[in-house]
Parts: sequence; structure tokens; C-alpha cells
Amino acid sequence: MAPTKRKRTQEAEEDEFDSDSYSIAEQSDSDIDISSALAGKKPRLNRQQTDDSGDDDDDDKLQEIIRKSMSKRDIKGGTEMLKKTKGKTKIVKGEVGGGSFQSMGLYPWLLRSLTLQGFRIPTPIQRLSIPALLTNPPRDLVGMARTGSGKSLAYLVPLVQRLGGRHSSIFGSRALILLPTRELALQVLKVGKELSRGYHAGEGDHAGDKEAEDSGKKGQGLRWGLVVGGEGLDEQFEMITSNPDVIIATPGRLLHLIVEMNLDLKSVQYAVFDEADRLFEMGFETALTEIVHKLPASRQTLLFSATLPKSLVEFAKAGLQNPKLVRLDAESKLSTDLKMAFFSVKQAEKDACLLLLLRDVIGVPLGSPKPEEAESSTDTKYKGKGKLRHSEIATAPHQTLVFAATKHHVEYLTTLLTTAGYAVSHIYGALDQTARSQQMEQFRRGQTSVLVVTDVAARGIDIPVLENVVNYDFPQGARVFIHRVGRTARAGRQGWAWSFVTNTELPYVLDLQLFLGRPIKSELTQGGDQAYTESLVLGPFERDKVDEEVEYVRRLDEENHNLPILREVMRKGHGMYERSKGKASQPSYKRTKEMIKEGKGIVGSASGIHPVFFRSKDVSIAVKKLEAEDKRKALLQTVNAFKPLETVLEIGARGNTETATLMKQRRKALCKAVERAAHAATSSRPIVEEAERRWEGWKWE
Repeated sequence: MAPTKRKRTQEAEEDEFDSDSYSIAEQSDSDIDISSALAGKKPRLNRQQTDDSGDDDDDDKLQEIIRKSMSKRDIKGGTEMLKKTKGKTKIVKGEVGGGSFQSMGLYPWLLRSLTLQGFRIPTPIQRLSIPALLTNPPRDLVGMARTGSGKSLAYLVPLVQRLGGRHSSIFGSRALILLPTRELALQVLKVGKELSRGYHAGEGDHAGDKEAEDSGKKGQGLRWGLVVGGEGLDEQFEMITSNPDVIIATPGRLLHLIVEMNLDLKSVQYAVFDEADRLFEMGFETALTEIVHKLPASRQTLLFSATLPKSLVEFAKAGLQNPKLVRLDAESKLSTDLKMAFFSVKQAEKDACLLLLLRDVIGVPLGSPKPEEAESSTDTKYKGKGKLRHSEIATAPHQTLVFAATKHHVEYLTTLLTTAGYAVSHIYGALDQTARSQQMEQFRRGQTSVLVVTDVAARGIDIPVLENVVNYDFPQGARVFIHRVGRTARAGRQGWAWSFVTNTELPYVLDLQLFLGRPIKSELTQGGDQAYTESLVLGPFERDKVDEEVEYVRRLDEENHNLPILREVMRKGHGMYERSKGKASQPSYKRTKEMIKEGKGIVGSASGIHPVFFRSKDVSIAVKKLEAEDKRKALLQTVNAFKPLETVLEIGARGNTETATLMKQRRKALCKAVERAAHAATSSRPIVEEAERRWEGWKWE
């Protein structure tokens, strides 16, 4: 009997297997129940669909319970870690509880890395983005917030959390971050490495522990790769073969590597497009499209930007699947801590006005950089030692970032300011990458006081405690202006944006006024700095001081004979820049003519100097300065309105001289002409009104 039973059982199993195989063959690959196959259970798709859906629901519920329990464990562990790291009494409000990094369920070692780097309370974009990116299943996200709001950390923290902070032995990068500029790529690389340094096989080692840095398990942490232009291709080939977990790249060089190495990006799980609008403005649209086609469809895609142009919307529709939109601020908003001042200047006097601004308004001290310290700092940087953390970088409040139009402007201004005695760094696109890194590091460490750049540094660069941004050449677009001045007034700090405006650049200021929705003022009735955050204050420099600075620049030409040559090259480059620059709106050009005719706040007019020169911490002193300026304006108006009764030919004339008689006759003739013109105007008005009335009647008939 036993063999018979075995035979019947075997036949029944074969029949069941055949029927199940037939049912599976009828289904598509996407409908196969992979979870039940991995669990060792035979799928019953056609027979018990309700039971299968119930099993799926049970599996989902079980996974959800596991995720919640792990999140609670991480939250509790993060609280204990904060207490051990800072002490119970030193925990500030907002570091624990709802809306904090601790409440997001981050790994305790990652939370400690954030704390040690100085990131203690999340910004609004981080508070909304990080929990959304850590949800399961992963979902695409479009994050929009004004510049300086912490968008980079909003995607780096979920990236490190999802990758577990540990290197994967499987070949292929798991994350890709695309950025528009090299400086921003280096900055993101530095922050990412600092965040992931705390993980060493999960054995309690944290960022800042010397024992962890010297341990033999250092290679188990995340591997980061940098792919940017200006570096050798051989080094980047070698870096790719070392199997980095995260690739931080600029689109042009990455596409070059993809073509040269036939690089496969099918293993990427996490793709980030940071400063995405700038990527399209720089002409990377074709490269981005090619790179997106190389990525797997199952990736999680993140798109962060401060503005959202039309081309970026079309790309987001093509490259993202059901994304979540996190939009905190309108793209026209600036930081409430940013104060702006606009100076009406002449093109030939811009360099003199810059010297006057740095000396009398900002107060930049004189001094030259120490080359020995600069070389040692850059050497240690590339050796991996002596790196400054986010909380350790401390620059002076007088440090200034100057934006110029072209590299020729940068070279001239650097030479001029250096000759004048300032410690200056400079960066532009054609500069070698090593030199760019060295110049930026000098400015970050406070070894130089002024950094002269082109728009290559207008995006994403975070320079702590930077309070002053100068637009030596006014940008052609409102969005570019927003990103330029966004280098200051970041993370709740105060900041100033100083802009030089010529008469030809005034239409762009009017476009900016419409974009921001703020009025243009040339006079302030009260002291304080509130008006500089709510309006665009326009005015000229003091004429006497500008003339003194122009003479000083001429003396500098005698000290440095390269200055006249560089100024001529800059002048030619500026002419080419003006021809290639886009135009403002037609109404702005019309309003510009009216403003120049009125002369309010325009250089060369009868208006007073810029109100910023009357600023004072003491409100009473500021009010007194404003009152004195009002009296000066009233006196000037009285002098300008004075009309003498005699001409120069009649002054001192005794008797009926020939010239005096001629001028009297001429004056009588002019008076009669004026009377006839006035009489003709008054007499012709009724005729004109009658004609207009008849025309209206004919039109309605």
C-alpha cells in the first residue's frame, strides 16, 4: 500500500505543478509573486487570489511594523547619544522632539556626525524633505527653497542613511550627484565625507574619534568619487575602477567618462540633480538627457533648485515618476535678513567706487596673504589632514565677495586691489582646478579679505559668516541676482548686498524691482536698516570722494604699469560682454528714460548722496545726518532756481550802451512770443474740444 500512496501523491503533485506552471505562464513578469517564491510557497494566482492579496497585506503590515520598531529604536538611541555627546543640560530646544534630526529616525552615529559638524536644528526644507526621502517605498522629490536654505544637506542625510554608511562589495555606484560647478562639487564631497566618517562596521565609532580614524576598518566606510573638469582623466579612470559608492560629478566630464569607459550606471539607486536650473542655464541639457537614459528606471530621483524655469519643468516630467513637491518659498523671495543697497555710478569710475566702498562703507582692512600658511594649508588639504569642519570655519565679517562680468574684469580688479594693499583671491572658469581650490581655501580660512569671481561661484557655495556681496557688474537676470546675493544672509545670519548700477544697467534694476515687488527709493525719512530689506534704495556716491579715488587710481597706475594694460583689455572684454548680454523688457527702458530725466538717485543729477552713508547705530545721529542732508538739498534747489534779472552783457552797463539796449529789445521780443503762444493755446482749446465732441457724436451715430 505504501508504494501506491507514494505514486498517487507524486501524480497529484505533478498535476498541481503543471497547473501552477500554466497559470504562471499566462501572467506577465510584473505579476509574479516573488515574495512567496522566495519564502518557498507555491503561488496560486488563479485559484486563491483573495488569499494571496491577504498574504501580501500581511507581509506589508509586517514590514511596516518592523520599520516602525527600527525607527523607534533609532530615535531612542539618538536621544541617548545626544545626552552622552552634549550632556543633558546642554541640549538646546529644537534638538530633541518633533521637527528635529533626532525625531527623523536617523542612525545614532549619523546624528552624532551632524551634531559634531554643527548641524543641530534642521532648516524648513530639511524638516520636510528628509522624512519624505526616508519613507518606503522610495519616492521621487522636487525640492524648491531659496538659496542658502540647506538644500544640500537635505539630500545628503537621506543618501548616507539609505546606503547604510558602509561600502558595498558589489561593483557599481549606488548614488549619483550632478552639480553645475566644480567648487560646489568639492563642497558637497567634503560635507558628505564628514557625515559618513562616523560609520565603522557599526561598532560605535563616530566622527571625530581618533581611534576610529586609525583603525584598520576605515576602508569599510562609504567610498566617494569626484568627477569634474580640470582634473586628469587617468586619475578619474582609476577612481572609477576602485568602485566608489557615491559619484559626485559635473555633467560634461561624467558623460565623457561614460563614453570613454563604456560606464554602466544601472546600479544607481539614488540620483540627485542639485542646482538643476543652473545645469540647464549652462547648456547641460543634452548631457543630462543622455545620462538619464543610462540610469535605471527603478532609481529614486531628487531634483533641488531655487527657481523652476520652463525647461526644468519639462525635464522633471520626463525624468521623475510621481514626484513629491516641497516648495517653501516663492522664487522671487529673498532672505529677510538680507539688506540691499544700489549705487548709481559711471562706467569709467567703477574701480574708484569699489575702493571707496571697501574702505569707507564695508571697512575691509589692508593686508597681504601669508604665502607660507596658504601653501601649507593646501598641502595638508590634499593629504587628507588639517581639514576644517563646518563649525570650525570662521571668517571675519568684513570679508567680501565681488562678482564681475568676465575673467578680464577679475584679473584687473585682482591686480588693482592687490596694488592698493588688500589681500585678494580670485576664481574664474578658465583657472586651473588646483589654483581654484587653493584660492577658495585661502578665502575660507580668512587669509584673504576679498574674493573676486565670475558667476562660477554664484551657485551653492557656502562661505560661513560672509556678510558682504558686491555686484561690480549688475547681472542681466533677476534669478542670477538672487543666486549671487544668496551667498550672504544664509542660515539666519545678517548680510549686505552692494550693487553698482550704470545708466545702461538701470533697466535690469527695474526688471528686478518688478520681479521682487519692492519699490525703488532714493530718500529715506527715518533711520535704521529696515528700509534696505523692504525696498531698493538707489543713490550716488559723494562726488568729492569719488574724485579723490579717481586720482588715487591714477597714482596706482604709476606704481603698477600693468594696470592700464589690464584696464584696456577689460574695456574690450566688457564691450563683447554687453553685445552678448540679453535685453531687459521694453517698459523698463521707457521707465529708465523717465528716471534719468527726473534725476532721482541718478549720478550726475541734483539728488543727494546715497542714504547708506548716513547710517549709524545711534538712531538720533542718523536722524541728524538726514536732516542736514535735507537742508543741503533745499539750499541747492534754491540756488538752482535762482534766475538773474540781467544777463552777463548787461551787468555793470552805464547808460544806454549798445549791448544793453540790444538785450532789452531781445527780452521784450521773447516776452511777446511767450504771450502769443499762451494766447493761442487758450483760444484753440474750445475749438479742439468742439472737434472732439463732434467726433464722438459721429462715432456713435
